[in-house]
Amino acid sequence: MNAVLVVLLLFAALIGPPLWIYRRQLAEQLQNPTPRFLRASRALGRGACLVCGVCCMILIWAGFAAAEVSGLYGLLGVVVLGLNLLLLVPGKRPG
Repeated sequence: MNAVLVVLLLFAALIGPPLWIYRRQLAEQLQNPTPRFLRASRALGRGACLVCGVCCMILIWAGFAAAEVSGLYGLLGVVVLGLNLLLLVPGKRPG
C-alpha cells in the first residue's frame, strides 16, 4: 500500500507545478476552447475512461474472488464501473 501512495504522490508532484504555473492559460482555454484543445481533452478523457474501467474490473475481481479482500470493494467497483459506462451513452456533447 505504501508503494501506491508513493506513486500517487510522485504523480501529483510531477503534474501539480505545471498546472499551477499555466493556470491562467488553462482557465482561458476552458472558457474559449480551440479545436486542438477539444481534441486533446477528448483523447485524455477516453484514456481516463479506459484506465478507470480496467481498475474497476480489477477491484471487482479482487472484491469477489480474493478471500482476504472485503466484498464491499467489489460492490464499489460495480458502482464505479456503472458510472463509467454512463460516459459511453451516446448523446449531444458540447463542442
